[in-house]
Amino acid sequence: MKDTDLLAWIDIETTGLNHFKDELLEVACIITDQDLNELDRKNWVIKLSETMWIGVQDQMPDVVRKMHTESGLIKASKASNTPLHHWHDEMNEWLLHILHENPTYTKFVMAGSGVARFDYTWFQINFPMILDHFQYYCFDVGIIRRGLVMAGAIEHLENKSLVHRAMTDIEDHLEEWKYYISLIPVQYERAWVPNEWRTADDHNDPFGG
Repeated sequence: MKDTDLLAWIDIETTGLNHFKDELLEVACIITDQDLNELDRKNWVIKLSETMWIGVQDQMPDVVRKMHTESGLIKASKASNTPLHHWHDEMNEWLLHILHENPTYTKFVMAGSGVARFDYTWFQINFPMILDHFQYYCFDVGIIRRGLVMAGAIEHLENKSLVHRAMTDIEDHLEEWKYYISLIPVQYERAWVPNEWRTADDHNDPFGG
């Protein structure tokens, strides 16, 4: 990850897992630098047309319908004043504004849990213009979690929140990454920097330079 990249912590809520047939209901994003200092955040609830809702109701899995009903997202979507194309334009302009206001940064890296497989792919298929502002790779806390579990470093962690709303999920993902950072001993911080990248002072580290 380059020092000129900001992290865009993203979570989306949809009517199902099919990138081609299902609909977007909610998008949330928190922008941080790589030290996790927050720069800005946005949350959009998408209004689906009546025609879209008719199609969605027939194909929405029962578990998804139950989840979004209990979270209040279906009700919020029907009451929203933000149709899909307005959200798309607003998010695109917002991301450009952040880069303009922070000229030392040039791109975003999509961050979160599951973003490498689900969220990034959803944007790639349905909203590719937004990805013009992103690197081609993601920072996926979910992959890190699974790796640490496989290595026996941690036990399986359940999401703290069962709200299933986009912003709450992002806040959980950020806190999860902060927890993993806390597990790294300070003396190991630069353990994996290649020798040719080290300064003279680095060769005094406990790994022998």
